[in-house]
Amino acid sequence: MNQIETLWFQKSRMDAIRDGDRNTRYFHVSTIIRRRINRIETLQHNDGHWVTEPNEIKRLVTEYFASLFTESLAQPCNDLPTRRFPRLREDQLADLTQPYSDRDVFLALQSM
Repeated sequence: MNQIETLWFQKSRMDAIRDGDRNTRYFHVSTIIRRRINRIETLQHNDGHWVTEPNEIKRLVTEYFASLFTESLAQPCNDLPTRRFPRLREDQLADLTQPYSDRDVFLALQSM
């Protein structure tokens, strides 16, 4: 698999390998395009406004990832029974053991 991946990688970059080492306009333009594509110039804040200042973009990204990787205080769930869970009826237990169909999986994924 690695050899096949390497082969397709080399084929996809054949022009870049052939023309890229020369000091050509093609090489310079492709580098500029790649840099422009890889640069983040604007981000949209949660409230909908666009952020364009580099320091604000850094702050927004830092806050976003900090919120992803920090623990939030768990909110108590008041919907759970305090003593024990209610027992299921026989028909409910039978429904749980039924095989599921492709449609069931599709509907479950759609509801997420």
